[in-house]
Amino acid sequence: MGDQCPSDSLCYGPPIAFRYLPIGSSWGNVEEEQIFLVDDCDHDAELALRALRLCKILNPVRRFREGESLLKYFSSGESSSPPILLLLDLLLPQKSGLDVLKVLERTGLPNRCPVIMMTGVTDSKAVAECYQAGAASFLVKPISVEDVMNLVGHLPRIRIESKSTGYLVHKA
Repeated sequence: MGDQCPSDSLCYGPPIAFRYLPIGSSWGNVEEEQIFLVDDCDHDAELALRALRLCKILNPVRRFREGESLLKYFSSGESSSPPILLLLDLLLPQKSGLDVLKVLERTGLPNRCPVIMMTGVTDSKAVAECYQAGAASFLVKPISVEDVMNLVGHLPRIRIESKSTGYLVHKA
């Protein structure tokens, strides 16, 4: 009985918690293992967070409600290292996700951290521009557990570890 999932909850796989790290890094400072989520919509952000947690991804997630606040964070020198993953909404107030990505491209961030664009709109021109500016992939909202699992399985430069089991997968 204790091993079964309650009928009113979602259970995916064994209760193993993973932290996602760039290849070449080791367990260390939590600041270096953060996932950044930029989304102005509380509902969409909550769905993304829930999908990450249901996938057993326990990295700390820092949320920004607009692109400008993310850019200010990087320019302030507050962060000593880039996030390990950036989930960036395409349609943001004031400065679009594409505009934010173009600024980040000039800093080289997309080369050090996969940038995943999130959108509920499929505009092929915007998608092409995002890939040209360094986006690693796209997620279509609302984000599901399956979307996150597929995404992580296809991201380059990601190492998956579990301290409790020693499970290790490298993707280069």
